[in-house]
Amino acid sequence: MVAASLIETARGVFDTLVGGPAEGPALLMLHGFPQTNETWRQHLPELVDRGFRVIAPNQRGYGRSVRTGSFATREPGP
Repeated sequence: MVAASLIETARGVFDTLVGGPAEGPALLMLHGFPQTNETWRQHLPELVDRGFRVIAPNQRGYGRSVRTGSFATREPGP
């Protein structure tokens, strides 16, 4: 089963589709521009049935995900 969830991180709260066993190999499904995590909805049940843990967040600025802050993929170095 795949369910909508809000996941809180150090960089904000992200609207995410999550499913599959917690102990299953994790697949992080990232959408492109200008899509949303709905891009993956039809594929997620099959991946869950195969034993994967699927995590499909709406990226920053999409859906109910955080809209403010940096779009950087990592913190700036020294």
